[in-house]
Amino acid sequence: MIESRKNFLTVEADRQIKALKLIGRWRTMCIGLSAIGVPFIYAGFCGMNQAIWMRVVGIILLVIGFILAAILNLGIKNGKRNVNKILAVIEGK
Repeated sequence: MIESRKNFLTVEADRQIKALKLIGRWRTMCIGLSAIGVPFIYAGFCGMNQAIWMRVVGIILLVIGFILAAILNLGIKNGKRNVNKILAVIEGK
């Protein structure tokens, strides 16, 4: 393999690894968003005034956070597979 192509692929793999770490942080924030929805749901059902808006907000936060975390998890999975392919090309396998 040409040395310049090998360097390019190495730099690309490094960039993708950094991007995967960033996406992992975003996934953690989405899971936190889901976790914030749980107290809202609990307060809506068990609160003294039983506010319907707290239930609705809690359910929305929980569902949106979960869906976003699942999408980001899929991106991380595919990204890792792509990095492994790049590294296999660099190694010549």
